[in-house]
Amino acid sequence: MSPAARATAALLGALVAVLSYTVQRVVDAVGEPPAAAILQSATIAYFWRVPLAVLHGAAAALLARALPPAAAATLLDRAPVLVAAVLLPCVAALAWAR
Repeated sequence: MSPAARATAALLGALVAVLSYTVQRVVDAVGEPPAAAILQSATIAYFWRVPLAVLHGAAAALLARALPPAAAATLLDRAPVLVAAVLLPCVAALAWAR
């Protein structure tokens, strides 16, 4: 596997993990209990957000390894725009969900 393919897989895996966590957090923000109640329950969605986001990111990274080298290089060339396009809306959504 080429270094570009590895870097692309890592980049896409990380972006999908961030996006997955953000979506889960915003969806849960509607009916989430107060922080004090989180410690009283061991089965709340709060404890599952990070593992599910990591699982989604790992799945995306595995799928990204199948990209042809030319596509991986193109994605790496556009990485700054791609990162900004994913992270800025995620930051705004998380700030709204507070």
